[in-house]
Amino acid sequence: MRGLFYKLVVFSISLALFHSCEKIEMPTKYDGSGYLKLICLWDSLGQLTPIRNGKVIITSEYGIKIVYLNEDGCVEIPNLPESIYNASVHGIHPTDKSISLIGVKKDIEVKSMGKTIDTIIASPTSGFGIVINEIYSSGPVNDIFYIFDQFIELYNPTDSIKYLDGIIVMRVSGNNEGLGPGADEGNDGDIDGITYIFKFPGNPGEKNYPIYPKQFVVIASKAIDHRKFVSTSIDLSNADWEFYNQYSPNDVDNPNVPNLINLRPDRTSDFLLALTSDIVVIATGEDIKWEDGIDINTIIDGVEYQSSPHPINKKTLDPRVDRGYVLSPPRYSGKSMQRKSPGFDTNDSSIDFEIIDKPTPGRQ
Repeated sequence: MRGLFYKLVVFSISLALFHSCEKIEMPTKYDGSGYLKLICLWDSLGQLTPIRNGKVIITSEYGIKIVYLNEDGCVEIPNLPESIYNASVHGIHPTDKSISLIGVKKDIEVKSMGKTIDTIIASPTSGFGIVINEIYSSGPVNDIFYIFDQFIELYNPTDSIKYLDGIIVMRVSGNNEGLGPGADEGNDGDIDGITYIFKFPGNPGEKNYPIYPKQFVVIASKAIDHRKFVSTSIDLSNADWEFYNQYSPNDVDNPNVPNLINLRPDRTSDFLLALTSDIVVIATGEDIKWEDGIDINTIIDGVEYQSSPHPINKKTLDPRVDRGYVLSPPRYSGKSMQRKSPGFDTNDSSIDFEIIDKPTPGRQ
């Protein structure tokens, strides 16, 4: 009798749940059901031509996804979460491998259960072949204001050897009373506001200091093991190069690491970047007359970073060098700014870079 009672109770509960579920509408959409098709073309003498087998990076709040175009310059990406996406394409000119085909499309809306088709038009870009791949400026996690473990990382994304001879590395934070750091004051074809300018040994065109294909090169502010001073910091004692200011009475030189040399005798302090807002530029060294600005035609790469998506100070680096800016990590966070893919450069740092939890000197 007791068993029958329990069976009736279970049956009653099941029946109630069944009727309750009947009143609940099942979802007709689910996340991860969006579809995006991209058609990537480039302007070849006035005719739009497919970018064959190019690389596409798409980013959203859900992270980064790398896909590749087919022979028709198309890629189909199913199962995407509903979001706003940015997409950038990087292809190689079919007859001149030194020319990249670069295109960007922002704010592509992908809906759940929806189908989005968009087109990216790329432009040929002839670059020097070396890019700024990572900037670590925030400082490690600490409460003593330690910032001396900063570094800049260069990368050769090409399939040929490049050379660092004579290349200059600059911090651009001056010219605040004019158009701002890195702007072309006077519209005379150069960027102004150079505050620090350091130089690799040798002269432009010489071939003594190679950077090999797919090689990373780390330039340390101080090439020492910074963990000896702050446990959360990093070891840069094996950096490839270090900024050495021969005009500074206090700068320590690691004899095992070659030096970049300061070109401004009036700057007697260490090469250091602002923690959350600054500009880094590298150039061939064919123009080193920083007083009247550095010729834009000699600039290899430049990156601007700022601490806010709506900065009080507007973006100032000339858009011919960098069309956007990186949203930098908080100070003393131990985080770094790195390209989403090694060497991928659209000249728009807001797309090219991301924040990583820990710096990765010499690797991605």
